[in-house]
Amino acid sequence: MRKYLKGGKEMKAFEVQVPEDLKGAMSLRYPVLYIKVGEKGYWEGCEVDETIPPDVALSAIEASMFGWNTKAAAKALEYAETH
Repeated sequence: MRKYLKGGKEMKAFEVQVPEDLKGAMSLRYPVLYIKVGEKGYWEGCEVDETIPPDVALSAIEASMFGWNTKAAAKALEYAETH
């Protein structure tokens, strides 16, 4: 997980290697998504410092698209709280 400051508060972001089965469904230039915990959307990148479990990665992708208050976000939120 990456950490960054927002308004003086430390925040977290996932570094997600795009799963193979989603690469065709998403038109991306780079193989990595950076997803800010609690925020919609993502941005692309090319390197991952830490590998996260595939189910957490999928949860973070879904949360960034459909909202962090959905059931799909649960695994990503739990992981972010403990890492």
